[in-house]
Amino acid sequence: MADRVQEKRDRQYAVLFDYLNLLARHQGLRQEIEPRFEPDQLQPVIDDQAQLAELAKLGVKIGEKNKEVVGLEREVAIEEIKLGMYSREVSVQKMRAVCRRFLNAGRELWAYERKRLGEPPSEFFIRNFDFGGCMLALYQRPDARGVVERLPDWRPNFEGAQLLRCQISGELFPSDDIKVSHIVPPFVHSRAFGPLLFGPDAEPLRGSGNVLLLHREIKKWYGTYKLVIVPFDREETPIRRWKTEIISSRLNRERFANEGAPVSTFHSRELVFDNEERPVAKFAYFHFVMALVRAKMLNCDRWQDIWAKYWLNPPFPGGSLYIRECILFALFTHFSFSGVDLAMISSWIRGNGFVRLHDLETFHGCEKDELARRILAGVEAAVEKMEIRARTVIFPDDSDLESDSEEDYSETASESTEDYSGEE
Repeated sequence: MADRVQEKRDRQYAVLFDYLNLLARHQGLRQEIEPRFEPDQLQPVIDDQAQLAELAKLGVKIGEKNKEVVGLEREVAIEEIKLGMYSREVSVQKMRAVCRRFLNAGRELWAYERKRLGEPPSEFFIRNFDFGGCMLALYQRPDARGVVERLPDWRPNFEGAQLLRCQISGELFPSDDIKVSHIVPPFVHSRAFGPLLFGPDAEPLRGSGNVLLLHREIKKWYGTYKLVIVPFDREETPIRRWKTEIISSRLNRERFANEGAPVSTFHSRELVFDNEERPVAKFAYFHFVMALVRAKMLNCDRWQDIWAKYWLNPPFPGGSLYIRECILFALFTHFSFSGVDLAMISSWIRGNGFVRLHDLETFHGCEKDELARRILAGVEAAVEKMEIRARTVIFPDDSDLESDSEEDYSETASESTEDYSGEE
């Protein structure tokens, strides 16, 4: 095992050496094409398109090599964790840090790809004017605002209610303890990614189908992808009954509300609804997919068992087209899944992803990867926000029923270099 660690580390160093050589070549070529001038000097117009194209292609190679370096760093970290070289806490933090660097490396690659592709992207605007704003979200400056109209959150009308029901536990709690929890984080709406993910005719992300009413502690577990909701009966059409399934093995050992029932009792428990509103299946499927992707991404305990379980017994009915197929595949494969993982991924995607006319021609491969990266980064930003709230214990409320704001997901709004914290 130790030999495998050293072998991977040697390979990482070799790739790092190649990366540094490419970086030096890029800097030399850039200085030749774009020499520095004093502020009071006339700036020349660069019209050598061949050299500019070469510079852009070299930049893309740099970005790809950087991702390869970080990917190998991740493999080394996983092997070291298997050897027991770190405590559990250090292992979790190490995986978070590596994943953060991988997402940052992807952002660097996209910056080079944009220079190589130019703007606007592919032929998307010609064929699909309805999706212009969606793709524009990828090509605008990262800190650009006003991509879509800001819409108010949907909030249930429980004015004056003293007790409200947690839909996962099924119990009544004081209204201050019940929170509105988004199934799909708000950044997907604010960055106009909804139509790309779910199709142009999907239910609105700002509607009642994208929220659950949860006890504040259960909201923390749901928002950090430790538990998911899946159909109670996968043969039911349309889906009206839902149940909870626990993803995190460690969560099973915790107790609800400190001295309450073990969290393990929530597993397979049917959700309780007091009205006819139900979660939208597409949105619940997205949350389920993110839980699986994050379990593998962060090398969580027994993630292989989780994948095998849902591979053998898919919880969502097949033939229901939840997410655009090419993006669904990009999400699953963003961290270079290989081998048997691809067989599992294909089985999940088959029949669960939709394909629109011209999808293959519409998206450049790098566009799909960048969209997947931004979604993963936005999810991690949402998890980080939830974890910060959990550490501070007190949930700041604007009203009796608190809801997340799309403004809080700083990575997708400003592409900041803050941590994309994960969790196990």
